Amino acid sequence: MKTYGVLLLLLIHSHLSLPKSSMAATTRSFSSENDKQALLAFKRNLDNDTHVLSSWNESIPYCKWEGVYCCRQHPQRVCAIELDSSDLVGPISPYIGNLSYLRSIDLHNNTLYGIVPSSIEYAQGGPVSTAGDVYSFGILLLEIFTARNPTEYMFKDGVTLHNFVEMAFPERVMDIIDPNLIAADVMERSVLNKMCESLVSVVKVGLTCSKQSPVERMSMEDVAIQLHEVREVYLANRNG
Repeated sequence: MKTYGVLLLLLIHSHLSLPKSSMAATTRSFSSENDKQALLAFKRNLDNDTHVLSSWNESIPYCKWEGVYCCRQHPQRVCAIELDSSDLVGPISPYIGNLSYLRSIDLHNNTLYGIVPSSIEYAQGGPVSTAGDVYSFGILLLEIFTARNPTEYMFKDGVTLHNFVEMAFPERVMDIIDPNLIAADVMERSVLNKMCESLVSVVKVGLTCSKQSPVERMSMEDVAIQLHEVREVYLANRNG
């Protein structure tokens, strides 16, 4: 089996074979790391190194960082940021759009410019729901298949991993896919076409799960159905 086939089946099957509780735990683990990296990216984006954020470093759990509050029901998810009058200078980082459980943010009385990303629906008073985990799962899929981290420097000025992929979808998907997922010896046109079809389907799931509005996202049940169909089609094509 080609390298691509092994990787695709492992990635899809690993999520289909997990019970819902394990799938949720895997997603939460990624989401927690994603929250920390989003906060660190927010700090790096500032023009000044204020002492208020001195606790924002790898040696201290991020839920104990100054001005950061994690949820009671979701203890490793950031639900509030309160950094009013903290002498912060610079642009408001778009990376905070990755904090999918954020319900409130207070940045008043600082020298900041820009807007809070609209993807933070909870900052606008929306309830915490499983839609936040669906969002994180979608970002996880996009990260796996593009080998891009949502907090990379290239994602700035309103450019996010989601719209980076969306701009290439579907015609140029192969241009942004991690080349390590595709075996170097795959040259046959029919094989490449089958690869592209499977990749487009998986990327579509990632894009739908990571849409800004939670009502536009898939449920995890629908995610499992879609990925199962991708797997079945790929197996049929491979064995055909």
